[in-house]
Amino acid sequence: MLKKIFLFIFISCLSFSIAWAGEKIKPCAANYTLAILPVVDMSGLEQRMLEAVSNAIEDELAKKYPPKKTKVKFVAAEAINQVLAAQPFENAEAPTLEELVNVGRLLGADRVMFISMMTASDKESGFMVIVGSGTIRANVMMKHKFVDVNKAKYIYNNNTQAKGASSSVNFWRIGSPSKIRAIKKGVASAMHDFLISFDQGFDGVAEKELAGM
Repeated sequence: MLKKIFLFIFISCLSFSIAWAGEKIKPCAANYTLAILPVVDMSGLEQRMLEAVSNAIEDELAKKYPPKKTKVKFVAAEAINQVLAAQPFENAEAPTLEELVNVGRLLGADRVMFISMMTASDKESGFMVIVGSGTIRANVMMKHKFVDVNKAKYIYNNNTQAKGASSSVNFWRIGSPSKIRAIKKGVASAMHDFLISFDQGFDGVAEKELAGM
């Protein structure tokens, strides 16, 4: 019976991983200056979960812009903070295209990226007798904006919804699925969907134009 339980959980986790993996994020081949604005949190998550969210965002961005390999130049965080302090958005949770373009021009950036963590909810399921299993499923909603400063237009402007899950096998209530891991996977999935959009036609022409600069 125990072997069947382990086998079932292993197959379930494997199926989930394969389904999530899908299309890989392609490293950006273009050469431009990018300003990534500080992530705005609207979720109300506790600090340790926000740290996991931040790590997931950084991990996915590193796939799009591999450190030491990418041609993209990043505007320093200090410069971004100074401009945002001098030119605050009317609504920090949802800046307009005009505001993002203005910030980009003040920073000398070709592109501006805005990321907001909107909501995150979770639900736990499973069973427990002596040996059992549990799963926490998280639903994540993020707002992503990616702006072409020179053309004053959106490359991407959408709310991205994704799911993440964490499973565990428990023995006499020892061990449990991780809410943090589930939310981190949800954030990674949402970032993945956002970042692969640049390779699906949204940004094709713009990237080709900047690739030779």
